[in-house]
Amino acid sequence: MPCGSTGPGRAPSAPTCTAGRFGLLGVGKTGSKVARIGQAFGMDVMAWSQNLTAERADAAGVRLALTKEELLESSDFVSVHLVLGDRTRGLLGPDELKRMRPSAYLINTSRAAIVDQAALARALRDGWIAGAGVDVFETEPLPDGHEFRSLPSCGGHRRVPGGESDPASERLTSEYVR
Repeated sequence: MPCGSTGPGRAPSAPTCTAGRFGLLGVGKTGSKVARIGQAFGMDVMAWSQNLTAERADAAGVRLALTKEELLESSDFVSVHLVLGDRTRGLLGPDELKRMRPSAYLINTSRAAIVDQAALARALRDGWIAGAGVDVFETEPLPDGHEFRSLPSCGGHRRVPGGESDPASERLTSEYVR
């Protein structure tokens, strides 16, 4: 479903997650758990961050990408798990998104500002990447007329901060599990 959609559905050509390379930007608490999910699907999991050492990569059971560019160029899926800060704001811009394979998917459940949102929209429109799964946006909730809502290659869902529940989210969840 397009980004920010609130009804049940599935992207028309959802990718399969078996084999291939799963690239992680960040292997902290969440990134380490996501690495295990990729491994469960038989994927080759590779990770990079500015502070990631070979020892920490080994402890997480992932291969260390020597550069961000290596990770972007060789991954079928790239998932962002970084803390937003001066060094990560805008980390993925047009140049980085162009390095990704045209068949690759970007997943960002971390912070919207880590990925240049205008560059992501262009990457999806112009086919630099195959698609994106996003649940973080510069403006939340995502405005009704926002471009991400109409891009078929952009899947997303509204996030409830801190995993808290609210009546609207509970109704939405019940619609998904029917």
